[in-house]
Amino acid sequence: AVYQRGGEVYWRADDSSASETFGSYNYGFYGLDAGVCTRIGWMGTGIWSTNSCSFFVQRGGMFTASGGLSMGGKGYAEMYVGGGTNISHNITLGTDSDYPQADGATLTVEKGGVLWLGGNKRVQAVHTNGFCAVVNVNSDGKLTCGRITTAGKGSRHGSDVFLNFNGGVLRPSIAWGFTDQWEASGPDPTGGRVAGG
Repeated sequence: AVYQRGGEVYWRADDSSASETFGSYNYGFYGLDAGVCTRIGWMGTGIWSTNSCSFFVQRGGMFTASGGLSMGGKGYAEMYVGGGTNISHNITLGTDSDYPQADGATLTVEKGGVLWLGGNKRVQAVHTNGFCAVVNVNSDGKLTCGRITTAGKGSRHGSDVFLNFNGGVLRPSIAWGFTDQWEASGPDPTGGRVAGG
């Protein structure tokens, strides 16, 4: 576990994809309460082991990422932005591989937290067997991205994507900011759900 309460951290991904990970084999926790944290390169979290469980919890400070983030391919991953500013890249919830034991991922923005992915970046839930992705935008949270989208293949069944709007500001910067991009190989097997409060 890492607790950052000030200062500056520069977190550079390695050249090997297996080492560009955080909490992807066992347990990982990064808590950002204050200061500056910069992640350079792609990062995977909760993706290599069914036993993996990882949390990135931001309650303040500034977080910046130059590469994409893949969450919860085999295990469970959670990103929580409940304060401060988070300027990230594309965020993928799930995986595009056939892992029948895939678990889930949760992304939550609330309590004054700001998650900004830029005008052409996206939050993408990639369906796989048995996967559950949840995106929460709660009171006083702000999420800005190009679009929120799902993608997958017709052969993958039993997955759910939930978008929960319970206050705050959700701001897709593309007019068609909510899309469901399924391949022509089959129908959407999940019946995606949207919940508002």
